[in-house]
Amino acid sequence: MREDTVAERYARALLEIGVERGTLESLGDELGRVSALFAQSEELRILMKHPSFTTEARKGVLGELMERVIVSPTCRNFMLLLVDRGRISLVENIERVFGDLVDRHLGRVRATVTSAQPLSEPDRKRLERALSSATKKQVILNTQIDTSVIAGMVTEVDGRVFDGSVRTSLSKIGARLRTGV
Repeated sequence: MREDTVAERYARALLEIGVERGTLESLGDELGRVSALFAQSEELRILMKHPSFTTEARKGVLGELMERVIVSPTCRNFMLLLVDRGRISLVENIERVFGDLVDRHLGRVRATVTSAQPLSEPDRKRLERALSSATKKQVILNTQIDTSVIAGMVTEVDGRVFDGSVRTSLSKIGARLRTGV
């Protein structure tokens, strides 16, 4: 079975628990903190995969780490289940899929805006409202700075890209001049 399919099954199970208990947002935050530990520590990833470590040893290490990042019993039990089932290496994929499922469940969509300079707060709010109106969903805006954009912005939302950058406009003009159109 493909890793993405397995990750989705676990994420869906956790989503159901979160919906039932009303803890979707907090479970997402906790899962994110644990996933970040795996992303930052190659030693932890190796320990969780290496055959010379028993399941109990892995669970002991993971239990101590979860005490440090402070997670709920639900998240803790979920992580220990992943260790028991040999699926702990999927925690980063599970976290990504879980976040997507929570957003979908709550009627949200994430948008990434890349601009040459930071957006002012009024511009940011105006853009959020415009995107919310266009998508009919609550928009969570992530901004990035890329000076190669020159001016304007590139917005990616719900799988669509809206490129209003000067860089792209100049490229299009250059292409038309080269072809004589």
